[in-house]
Amino acid sequence: MQIKAELTGNITNEPQVQQIGAKGTSLLELNVAVNHDRKNADTGSYEPTGDTSWVRIKLWGSKASEYNLHKGDLIKFEGTLVEKAYTRKDGTDGRNIESYWVDSLQLLYSTADRGGGSPPAVVFAPSNAAPASHWRGGAPLT
Repeated sequence: MQIKAELTGNITNEPQVQQIGAKGTSLLELNVAVNHDRKNADTGSYEPTGDTSWVRIKLWGSKASEYNLHKGDLIKFEGTLVEKAYTRKDGTDGRNIESYWVDSLQLLYSTADRGGGSPPAVVFAPSNAAPASHWRGGAPLT
């Protein structure tokens, strides 16, 4: 199943950049932990459920290697994802988001020293930068 979504979470690994194909298209891969919250009907506030989804994000494009993202950074991203259910070693059910084709990515909070100043509003907003076989498209967020 493919789902269009906007999610917020923390990067759980140091992002890896690869050069793909003869033209050297950049692919930036990172994993993000997205915690699930539910609205409390009595208080109106959101409370953690203890559930976490792990999302593998793929950013395609010639500029993917220019972004300074690090483990622990809080990001918000929008795009198309594919979810897969699985059974953990302890027998409980889990879900894993296998791939995520990003339309837009925004850095909300950085754990790294950026030398002062504010983080950029939009870190990644491609316009069909990936090969057609890998890109699910969409306009960047404005």
